[in-house]
Amino acid sequence: MTALKFCANISWLFTEHPDFSKRIYAAASVGFQAVEAAWLYDSDLSELQKAKEATRVEVVLINTPPGDIKAGDLGLGAVPGRELEFREGLDLTLKYAKALNCKRTPALEDQECPPLV
Repeated sequence: MTALKFCANISWLFTEHPDFSKRIYAAASVGFQAVEAAWLYDSDLSELQKAKEATRVEVVLINTPPGDIKAGDLGLGAVPGRELEFREGLDLTLKYAKALNCKRTPALEDQECPPLV
């Protein structure tokens, strides 16, 4: 049987550190070899890269931006009229994913899509 592999979701763990790069260090300090994040786009990309390289922690997943969470958005991938905003978010996701060598970027579509008919 293959051993299970776990990663720390640094969006929900190590929240005593407001900066995501510090959360990568915290995850590494307790033995995690990989992290994932819902949204880390307010973080300085170069600092995230430094933390990743210093700790050798793999970034395995970054979600696309959700839109305006305060307004109830949880993704824009299937929201009519917001295609441009989704595309801009996707471009940002790809920038971070490439810089952090992250190979998984789920495109959030939203929980409630308007009817097609």
